[in-house]
Amino acid sequence: MIRISFVVIAALAMACSGASDRVPDDLQGADTAAGVVPAEPLNTETEGVIPQSGNEIPLSFEQPSSETMTIGKLDSANTRAVYLIPVESGKRLIATVSTENGGKANLRFNQIFRPDGKSDGPFGDQLSYVLTSTGTYKLVIGSSKMAEDPYVGNFILKVRIE
Repeated sequence: MIRISFVVIAALAMACSGASDRVPDDLQGADTAAGVVPAEPLNTETEGVIPQSGNEIPLSFEQPSSETMTIGKLDSANTRAVYLIPVESGKRLIATVSTENGGKANLRFNQIFRPDGKSDGPFGDQLSYVLTSTGTYKLVIGSSKMAEDPYVGNFILKVRIE
């Protein structure tokens, strides 16, 4: 019985890990002055933006701009928000995360995953990171497990590529 449970759990884990970091073929080699692969425009006004939560959320940059803003949400103490950012190498990612009212909170950039799958972090609520390769970077936002009072609620994420 234990063997069967282990096999079922292993099979489910492998089935759920099939997500790909690959940039879609229609976005490969896209060339823009800002170094950002074109994507669907995002409403950058805070009014009317629906808070987002979920596994992986693609960030879009309204062309020709190289910056964007979105509202995210952490639903619980263990929730993390993951944003996908397709970029070209040789650029720098500048990002900030803050509460909606700008107050201090246990809210930070937990990690950044490069297109090759390697990660770096943790960071604070501000991030300046050199993008060494072309592809999709994953920006993970959450609370520090080492600090008290995990943040639950909406946050504002601002990202600029330069």
